[in-house]
Amino acid sequence: MEETSQSFEDFGLIPVKTKLWIVMGINDMEGMIYAFCTTRQKAEKAVKLLEPEGLENMLTIKQAQFEINNVCLNGTNIEI
Repeated sequence: MEETSQSFEDFGLIPVKTKLWIVMGINDMEGMIYAFCTTRQKAEKAVKLLEPEGLENMLTIKQAQFEINNVCLNGTNIEI
C-alpha cells in the first residue's frame, strides 16, 4: 500500500498561526530545553511531570519568538 502525506491545504484548511511554548531550565539547568508545547496549559502539564524528577523550582515556561513554519531572513519573517 502506498503511503501518502496530506497537509492542511489538501483539505481546504488554513493552518493556524501559532507560537510554541518552551519548557526550559533556569539556574544550574539554564540552556536545557525539556519540552516544546502547543499551548501554555500543555507546557504547565509538562512542568508538573518534570518537577518530581528532580527539577522542582528549576523550570520556566516561555513562548517562542517565532511562529511555527516561519523563518527569519534578514529581519523579515517568512512563512514556509
